[in-house]
Amino acid sequence: MKGATMTIESSVNQPLCWAALGLALSLTLHGAAAELDPASLRVPAKMPDAAEVLSPAAIHMDGWLGERITANARNRLLKVDLEPLLAGFRKKPGNHPWIGEHIGKWLHAATLAWANTGDPRLREKLDDAVIELLKTQEADGYLGTYLPDKRLGLDDRPNADWDVWSHKYN
Repeated sequence: MKGATMTIESSVNQPLCWAALGLALSLTLHGAAAELDPASLRVPAKMPDAAEVLSPAAIHMDGWLGERITANARNRLLKVDLEPLLAGFRKKPGNHPWIGEHIGKWLHAATLAWANTGDPRLREKLDDAVIELLKTQEADGYLGTYLPDKRLGLDDRPNADWDVWSHKYN
């Protein structure tokens, strides 16, 4: 399928394409932000892929759904103030236990919208958000909103379990 382009109308349901788009965008954003060599993280496949996954660049939503994605990017995602979303990372522990999940949800939505619209303003805002988020990563690799005594716990410490929840989105 090299060089193939696919236009998906809003009436077509293609969950595999959406899953592939989300995975590809997550890996692309993470790889670029973390400056890792993704090839060094690969493990040889034990069996060939059952399907060939399309590149996000090969998928474009048209019709009513495409218009809604564009409107959401322009009227919501570009207007979100990222400061409150990053505040809990900058000044731990933040103002409520699950503050860490919000930047991840915004990054996810904005990345999917950018893949469809190609809006350079949204890409710039995405890049800025990732740069600012990565500035909060600690020397031991921790990237979150919790103080050390409340991190990654699923025990009886009050609110310790929300750190795990927040990492689901980041």
